[in-house]
Amino acid sequence: MPPAPPPGDGRPLTAVLVVSHSSRLAEGVVEIVAQMTPQVLVRGVGGGPDGGVGTDPVAVEAAVRDLLAAGHQVLVTTDLGSALMVAQMAVETVLGEDGATGPGGAPGSDATGLALVVDVPVAQGTLAAAVEAACGADVRACARAARTVVSMWSDEVRPGAPAAQEEPAASRPLYVSDPAGLHARPAATLAVLLETERSHLWVEGRPATTMSQLLVLGVTRAGWVEATVVGPDPGTTLDRVQSLLDAHEHAGAAQVPEPARSR
Repeated sequence: MPPAPPPGDGRPLTAVLVVSHSSRLAEGVVEIVAQMTPQVLVRGVGGGPDGGVGTDPVAVEAAVRDLLAAGHQVLVTTDLGSALMVAQMAVETVLGEDGATGPGGAPGSDATGLALVVDVPVAQGTLAAAVEAACGADVRACARAARTVVSMWSDEVRPGAPAAQEEPAASRPLYVSDPAGLHARPAATLAVLLETERSHLWVEGRPATTMSQLLVLGVTRAGWVEATVVGPDPGTTLDRVQSLLDAHEHAGAAQVPEPARSR
């Protein structure tokens, strides 16, 4: 593959590397994530040295080395346990080499923070990390976002009103016009919007700020939802959330009805 482009010029600091036993699985995860977060550099290494199912430590090391040399911080996600071990060994080897560099090619004073490996569901975790990277986050923040996927899907999310906040809040119904509801694509773009707006969203009294939280809501069809935003300019943020939801409307979506509470 061609050398990695450096961060800047629209490329965030953190790049994401997917390590899989299958080249097709790695390519598929990269394809999905790249469509959701096109500004993030996402690469995949899949299969063994012979092209069959397995892992290729040399190829993984080369990918980590190339991304670091370009000035990126690197978050590595994997599909199975042995791929996790290969990724961990690759990161330790590359960071332990003489001349390991930090972002921009400068000597790294905190080399262990330049590349991290996380054990998360490979598709969901990679996407969550890339969404965080698209907001300009460093590799540690991207790792936290990826790990959140595990807790969000394993822990029961109990409905409840937003906690009291010092920042202003605004509430009103929003219309989800996509017949498929809040699936991965609108959830990813909503998460980036809310991060940019430095705001928090609740939907039907449940937290809905991160991509994982939005997917856990289970909004699987078009319809009205009660939304609350807490942030610096909540009314404007609600307007932008609705505009984003409208932008994801499919061509065959039905005409927007009035919210049920106003009938």
